[in-house]
Amino acid sequence: MSTYSNLKLELMETGQNATTWGNVTNLNLGTALEEAIVGSDNVTFASANITLTLTNTNTSQTARNMRLRCTGTTGGSTRNLVVPSIEKPYIVQNDCADSIVIKTSAGTGITVPAGKTMWVYNNGTDVVDATTHLTSLTLGTPLAVLQGGTGSNTASGARTNLGLGTISTQNSNAVTITGGSITGITDLAVADGGTGASTAADARTNLGATTLGGNLFIITNPSAVTFPRFNADNTVSALNATDFRTAIGAGTSSTTGTVTSVAMSVPTFLSVTGSPITGSGTLAVTLSGTALPIANGGTGSTSTTYCSLTTNVTGTLPVGNGGTGSTSTTYCSLTTNVTGTLPVGNGGTGATTLTGVLKGNGTSALSAATAGTDYVAPGGALGTPSSGTLTNCTFPTLNQNTTGSAASLSTTNFSIVQSGTDLIFKYNGTNIAKLSSTGAFTAIDNVTAYGSA
Repeated sequence: MSTYSNLKLELMETGQNATTWGNVTNLNLGTALEEAIVGSDNVTFASANITLTLTNTNTSQTARNMRLRCTGTTGGSTRNLVVPSIEKPYIVQNDCADSIVIKTSAGTGITVPAGKTMWVYNNGTDVVDATTHLTSLTLGTPLAVLQGGTGSNTASGARTNLGLGTISTQNSNAVTITGGSITGITDLAVADGGTGASTAADARTNLGATTLGGNLFIITNPSAVTFPRFNADNTVSALNATDFRTAIGAGTSSTTGTVTSVAMSVPTFLSVTGSPITGSGTLAVTLSGTALPIANGGTGSTSTTYCSLTTNVTGTLPVGNGGTGSTSTTYCSLTTNVTGTLPVGNGGTGATTLTGVLKGNGTSALSAATAGTDYVAPGGALGTPSSGTLTNCTFPTLNQNTTGSAASLSTTNFSIVQSGTDLIFKYNGTNIAKLSSTGAFTAIDNVTAYGSA
C-alpha cells in the first residue's frame, strides 16, 4: 500500500501497480515535485485569514507550490496566511492592500508588507527569513530610504536623502554646526566651551553667574556708565545713556521724552492743566480757589482772616480755644468745662485755697487773711481792736431797745470790740452783732442785753 512524503509525493509499495506505476511516477514528477520546485499559485483573500493544508494525494495542491501570490481583499487589516508545519521554502508576493503574515499555526511568522515580495523558510515550527546574510549585493536601482537604503548611488545624494548636511564631510578637528540639536552626550566641560552641567542652575554656578536673579554674569567694569542691550541675535551691546534712551524710545534727554498717555487727577481745591499728555507736554497744578478742607490742614474757608465756626467746625469748641466746652446756649459748666482758677472779675476768688477769713478789695484776687493782723481770731490773742469806716455795706434793721422803734443803720461809725471770748460789732456805740469763739455769727435784736459796753 502506498504512503506519502511531506510534499505529498506518493511512495509506492514494492510490487505495487505492476502495470500502472508509470502513471503514479508521472504525477509525482510532473505535478507534485514540479510544484514544490518551480510552481506558483494564487491565494485569494476575502477580508479574512486563510489556512492552507496538504492531503495524501500527489495531485495539484496550493500549499505545495514554491511561490505564493497573495491577491484579493484584506479589508483594511493585516491578515494571516497559515501554511502546513513542514520544512519548505516559500517566495511570498503580497499584492494586497495590507500586510500579510505568513506563519504556521503555532508560530509568529514573517510579515510581508503590501506590494512587496519576500523569500522565507518554513522550518516545520515557524516561518522565518530564508537568509540573514549576503557577502555582496548589487542592486539595479538604489535601495530606498524607506527600505533601509540611502535612495542614491552617490555619497552627496545619500547625505542629502538622509538629511546629514555638510557636517558629515567635515574634519573632526574643524566642525561647524549651523542647526539641529544634540542629545545623549556627556556635559561639555567649561574648559571645552561648555557649561559642565545639564541644568541651568548648575550651569550658572559653573560659569560664575552673580546672585542677582541668578541669571546675570559678572562683566568687566566699563570706563563709564553703560546700559546692556540684548540684541535679537542673542548678543549683548553696551550703550551710553543717550543711545540707551533712543533704543527704548525714551526721547533725547533724561528729563524729557514721549509717552503714549499720562493723565493726572487732583482734589477739588487744586486745578491741573495739560492733562492728559498723549505725546509730550507739561502737567501744571495750581490752586482752584476752592477752600482747603480742615482735614487736609486748611481752614475750610477762603477767608484770610477767619474760620467759620458755623460751617467749618464740628463738635464743641473747648474752653482752651475760646469756647465754653458746652453745647448749651445759657450756661457754661464750671465743673466739666472750666480748668484753672476763676478770676474775681468772673465771680471767682482768684485763689486755689480757702483758709480762715478772706480779704480783698473786690477787684483783685482774694487771699487768706492773716490772724492777729487782718482779723482777731475768736478765743485767741486779741491784740488791739481797730475801728474804721465801712463802705458799700448793707446792714439789717435792728431794734434799739425792747420797746423802741426800729432804725436803719448807715455805713459809718462802725467798730469792733472784744467782750470775753466774743467779738462785738458796734454801730455808733450800739451792739449790732456778735462773733463767738466757736465761729457762730449772731445778729443782736435787743441791744439792751449788752448795755453800752
